[in-house]
Amino acid sequence: MQSACQPDAVLVLGMHRSGTSAATGALERLGLHLGDRLVPAAEDNPSGYFEHADAVALNEALLDAMDRSWDDIRALPDGWLALPAADAARARIRTDMLPALSANAPWALKDPRLCRLLPLWRIVLEESGVRVAALLVVRHPDEVSASLLARDRMPPTISRILWLRHVFESVRSSVGLPRAVLNYAALLEAPTSLLSAVGERLGLQLPATAPQMALDEFLKRDARHHAACNDPPPTDEWHALSLRTYSELTAIEPDWRRMDGLYQEFCRLQQQAANWIELTGAVLRAADVRRRSLAERALAREAQLDVALQTVTAQALERLETMRALRADLDATQIALEQVKAQALERLETMRGLRLQLDATEEALTRVESLSLERLAGLERVSREYAEATQALERAEAKRAEVEATLVRVSERLARIETSWWWKAAQSVRRLLRRGG
Repeated sequence: MQSACQPDAVLVLGMHRSGTSAATGALERLGLHLGDRLVPAAEDNPSGYFEHADAVALNEALLDAMDRSWDDIRALPDGWLALPAADAARARIRTDMLPALSANAPWALKDPRLCRLLPLWRIVLEESGVRVAALLVVRHPDEVSASLLARDRMPPTISRILWLRHVFESVRSSVGLPRAVLNYAALLEAPTSLLSAVGERLGLQLPATAPQMALDEFLKRDARHHAACNDPPPTDEWHALSLRTYSELTAIEPDWRRMDGLYQEFCRLQQQAANWIELTGAVLRAADVRRRSLAERALAREAQLDVALQTVTAQALERLETMRALRADLDATQIALEQVKAQALERLETMRGLRLQLDATEEALTRVESLSLERLAGLERVSREYAEATQALERAEAKRAEVEATLVRVSERLARIETSWWWKAAQSVRRLLRRGG
């Protein structure tokens, strides 16, 4: 069915490891919006998954609520669209995802789980007035099987049943929608012409000149790690049916009525192996739940270890800063110590000089003391001599005083004599004598 007008949304449908990432990445390079939060690239898909992270989480939660997982080969439970989990998923699509996606039409949504959950998405989108188109991406089932065996160790029989279920459920759920089939091998060989034909079939208004170099760079041929033989011999009925289904889908114009016949063959094989499929699905689901539980515990433990590591790292950084501060203090202390040491050496030299001066001073003082003692002894002699001289002087003074007193008495007696009559008579006699001589 070819679209008469451009769709608002293109749902990319295809089995896991079928090239849906390459197809969706190419659509993005042709102008289709994929959302603002995509699942990050990983080792098994380094170019990127191009999956809306919220859509993947929603689809995974819905499958989990139905006791299913992405690799479950069992059919979905009867009446699953009426489950509370389906109602919750519809509400989330309508309120949490559509407003942002619709604001950037045309947009594309890719998740292999859409192959199985398309009925729910189609109801919500059509009720919301979104014009929907479907792009069915197919890859040779042997290549898908080889890829899943290498990545997940999935047995070929399981991967072939899973491939058939994804293909038939997406084909049947997309009836009535504008849809096109894209062969992954052909996309890698001639991306520009193939995407142009797909765009025309879906009614997409793609750029008049496709970005050939950008597409060629993105769709690297070496990204195809598993290539199937042209005519591989079937190993069982599931393998044979998958080869016939792939051949029909990759025809120039798929015959959808013939696809209905192939689907009936799938239902027959499924009925024959119903018990095995149910048991295998349950066992694989239990193992998956166990793995996820272990993974969740491991993640929780890893989160605890991350917190502990962050705490230890913070403490280590804090201690490192403390050590750096202490080192800076130590360096400053060492510098100060060197300065003090230099000052101490300088002062020691000064003290040595002062000691020499002190020794010289003490020596001079000793000499001065010796000289002083000598002078003190001389002074004592002088003092004694002075004392003796003083005593002699005092005796002389006493003698002089005594003599003076004697003289005074003599003078007084002489004066009395001179005034006496006999003195006067004597004077007269002496004068007479001198005259007589």
